[in-house]
Amino acid sequence: MKRIVIGAILVCLNSCKATDISSISETEAQLLVKQNLCDFQISFGSYGSGTPSDVHSRIVSYIKDQKGIKKISTWSWGLEGESDYCIEFSDEKLVYAAKDDIVKMIPATSKEGYTILKFQGKEIFRTQWPKD
Repeated sequence: MKRIVIGAILVCLNSCKATDISSISETEAQLLVKQNLCDFQISFGSYGSGTPSDVHSRIVSYIKDQKGIKKISTWSWGLEGESDYCIEFSDEKLVYAAKDDIVKMIPATSKEGYTILKFQGKEIFRTQWPKD
């Protein structure tokens, strides 16, 4: 009986943990993007004073906790925290739901920095600089 309980706990711990994020080189990143391996790619950029940290935190927490993610890769490309994330899912149905959720987290306008979401290689949403 003890073995069954311990086994059940281990299964839960393995399935309940957040997805690991691996840092990769710019060369590896270019290969991922070129081969269109990212179900989505999220870019966090700066207008000169850093990236939108609140948006970044919310989105990264969300993707780490999603089920059905095969791999999350990230790479930095700027001096103010600019970075990209490549998210690969194991189940295509989950990609669409996650995409809709992430779009809702990206502000339409921001003076802090910008966020870009590319879905299956095509840009579908981008934070804009406010018009006023």
